[in-house]
Amino acid sequence: MLNRNAKYQVAVIAYKDISNDIKEITNRNSICNIKNIDELNEMLFEHSYYNSRSSRFDMNDRMNIYLDWFKKGIQEKLEEDYQVNIVELHRSYGNEYMENILAIEKEMNSKLLVLDTELI
Repeated sequence: MLNRNAKYQVAVIAYKDISNDIKEITNRNSICNIKNIDELNEMLFEHSYYNSRSSRFDMNDRMNIYLDWFKKGIQEKLEEDYQVNIVELHRSYGNEYMENILAIEKEMNSKLLVLDTELI
């Protein structure tokens, strides 16, 4: 359940060997899809800083923070041949998406994993 003070819920979802239908669901609301270690390293290099002095704090700035928060878990799953999505949900979306993902996670065993979630 989303905290009333939280503006976003962020989730890191890893998957491999899943159907296109399930992949489409996991990609919904994804702000970032990382397919391999090289892509992660490139993203970490490109997004190695954010401008906290700007009055505009946009999705790219938030993604920089998410990459920093979750990079260890993302890297571990990429090394195990998973792909990883970072999903950002505005509080107005409610809980339906994450409830669906968690239900799929139970059914799929280790083929789909919710690595982490944060409320911000």
